[in-house]
Amino acid sequence: MEIGSLMADYRPHLVMQRSVHITFYLLLAAVSISLGSCSLAPSKGVTPRSTKPPSSRQQTPTNTVILHFDDWAITRQDSNGWMTAGDIVFRLINDSDRRHEFVIVWLPEHISHPEVYQGRLDEEQFPQNRRISELEDLPAHTESTQRLHLPAGDYLIFCNIVEQQEGLIINHYMQGMHTRLEVRPASIDKTGPANPGE
Repeated sequence: MEIGSLMADYRPHLVMQRSVHITFYLLLAAVSISLGSCSLAPSKGVTPRSTKPPSSRQQTPTNTVILHFDDWAITRQDSNGWMTAGDIVFRLINDSDRRHEFVIVWLPEHISHPEVYQGRLDEEQFPQNRRISELEDLPAHTESTQRLHLPAGDYLIFCNIVEQQEGLIINHYMQGMHTRLEVRPASIDKTGPANPGE
């Protein structure tokens, strides 16, 4: 009788202990689920990192040509020696003590050596649609920027100012202030020729 009485008194303790264990495991599972959901949701003010690859527009650097104007030369500063067709930025730097100008024309195939007329390069020999741009006044020791959209082709860049100094007529073009720029098609391989047929 005493043993049965003891077992009867002990059963409620066992039931209570199991209830406590079950409640503990249920609470632990609820906390784990809550923490998991919190880790998946971004907190306020934080932008998730994009998994999309950067666009080709972001990866492609802008074509830039740096031109130094001095007496008597236009010196190009670019890595390739040529540019890719499309938007090209020209940074014009006048290192000289005198005024210069920036003129760029798209050379027609039949003009390899432009004609000089009355001391100046004859710009009229180029069709109107080939005269791309002109900045007539680039003062001494100043800079300017021009953004042009150029198709593939060969271009002539020059200063066409004619001035008189101490009784002498000085033609900037004839003094050597000109350079050429090759613009290649955007789809051409960088190691290939300028013309796909070459």
